[in-house]
Amino acid sequence: MKRWLFDILIALDQLANVLLKWPLNWLFGIKGFGHPDETISSVLGKHYQMCKLCRAVCRLLALVDERHCRKAIEWDRGYRRHG
Repeated sequence: MKRWLFDILIALDQLANVLLKWPLNWLFGIKGFGHPDETISSVLGKHYQMCKLCRAVCRLLALVDERHCRKAIEWDRGYRRHG
């Protein structure tokens, strides 16, 4: 049951990443959101060094789950960061 609930939460996170692609890319000033097989936290973690707002959100998430964004990064998923 616990794993099932975790899988549902991941799926909802991925859905939110797709549905909110344009607003999130605009808000964070990056072009990384929107891939259907990646979570929002993974995108934030990939852009942590380049985006102040990404760092701020990751620090907030770390209050609940230490190093959350770093642990969530899926390098083989999503859009590649250029630069």
